[in-house]
Amino acid sequence: MSIRSFILSVFLFLPLGALADATACLDSEKTQAIFKDFEILKSSERVNIDLCDTRSMAYTLVKGLIFLKELGTLDSTHSPLNRNWIVGSPYDFFKERVKKIVLDDSVDCTGLSQVWPSERGMKIMHLCSKALDYDKLVFSEAMVHEARHMDPEKHDHAICISGELYGRESCDETYEGGGAYAVGVEYLIKVAQTTRLDLALREQAQSMAQKSLRERFNTSPIVKTVEVTLRSKESPQIFR
Repeated sequence: MSIRSFILSVFLFLPLGALADATACLDSEKTQAIFKDFEILKSSERVNIDLCDTRSMAYTLVKGLIFLKELGTLDSTHSPLNRNWIVGSPYDFFKERVKKIVLDDSVDCTGLSQVWPSERGMKIMHLCSKALDYDKLVFSEAMVHEARHMDPEKHDHAICISGELYGRESCDETYEGGGAYAVGVEYLIKVAQTTRLDLALREQAQSMAQKSLRERFNTSPIVKTVEVTLRSKESPQIFR
């Protein structure tokens, strides 16, 4: 298998090993586009990415961002939970706020991703090694969540006052405040109600949104049900 590369101070290559699964390899042109949009670093140096290494942090990041980009602009929804914090595509929402992504496997990077307060002004996000354990929808929601922290209002989290997260700084005070968890829910609602997307993906988004509505807000939102609408000429259905 040949080596592909492009000049962006970063090299993309396909492994030469005979056991490489070419079907899992990232598309080189799509990967190049991601590297044009973001500066991706590891230990202060630009990363090399193996297009077929499915267990590398660089692969996970690029695959997740390609997914987010290819979602395009999601359907407008009439849900009362849609506040239009995300205008346009979720990828543009992320790209407008994040410019540099650090692949961070240190013990200090404890979640899927993090934004350090001291680096907000530089629009730097850290991707943690735990990102390898999550699927594309969970990953993409985390990207939207972290991007919200870059806004001037900062949208810091509050300490949870009840439930399984009690005592942890893992909640927003209210949904209406438009914090990072709220924007994440809005993203999931838009995915759930975009009828051109795969139904299984939309039902996963519905489940994730409803879980967040139950657990992530100290003042419970009035609306806690997210609908997934399957439009069909013969049998319109609503999944709750």
